[in-house]
Amino acid sequence: MDQVLNVDTSDLYLDMKERQVDYVCPSAYDPTSSYLPYRRYLVDWMSDVGEQCRLHNSTVHVSVLFLDKIFRSNDVPRNQWQLIATACITVAAKYEEAEEAGDSAPREKPVDMVKAFRSGEGRHQLRLLMASQLEALEAASSGAGTTLLEGRNEKCLTVLQREIAAGHKDLGIYYGAAHLSHMERRLTEDLGFKKVDHEWLVAWDCTKRADPKVDREVWKLRRKAKAEVEDLRVAVIAWVLASGKTDVVPTFEELRGGPTG
Repeated sequence: MDQVLNVDTSDLYLDMKERQVDYVCPSAYDPTSSYLPYRRYLVDWMSDVGEQCRLHNSTVHVSVLFLDKIFRSNDVPRNQWQLIATACITVAAKYEEAEEAGDSAPREKPVDMVKAFRSGEGRHQLRLLMASQLEALEAASSGAGTTLLEGRNEKCLTVLQREIAAGHKDLGIYYGAAHLSHMERRLTEDLGFKKVDHEWLVAWDCTKRADPKVDREVWKLRRKAKAEVEDLRVAVIAWVLASGKTDVVPTFEELRGGPTG
């Protein structure tokens, strides 16, 4: 291998071993971490997102690196895992955009998500990142200021006029914000409508607030309890299969000692 690659793989291995502490610290690795059994599924999903969004492989790799850093230093509730993974992809993609834009383009200061979670601002920074990305996605997908957006609006207004002609009066249009300036202009200037009022509803509150405190001991107890319940379930199934008794609830002593006649 050394001759084929023209390198000394032993030196390469030692160099990589020294550099790995900049990315994954061996001393911080926890083999009992709750997310490890599911990491492959998260990474597979992130890879699929990267492929669908045509991100560079390096961007996906960096996003996985962010994911490992966050999970290594925080006990994240399972219902937020996909949200964290999405944020990691978003941050990594931001770096990619900055690199492709070149040094002349204005760059946003990247957010250190690991530092943010450690300082109690992780969820707030995630909300801001996701909000900015949703805004960008809305503009990109709607075609703001383009014939694509206006064409969709015209189709919607055609349906509106049809429903009004049919005698319907209590009507509503559910559309993204990027559509509304053109739609309002068409309604008021061309179709005879008069604007009476408007109201903004809070869809997502991004007010800065501290992350809720996580009691690590409680999470450990929860994981322990979950494991014990799973062991109990397996023991009950084994007892029922061995004893053939499906209408009797076994005692703990019976589960410990196995089925009885």
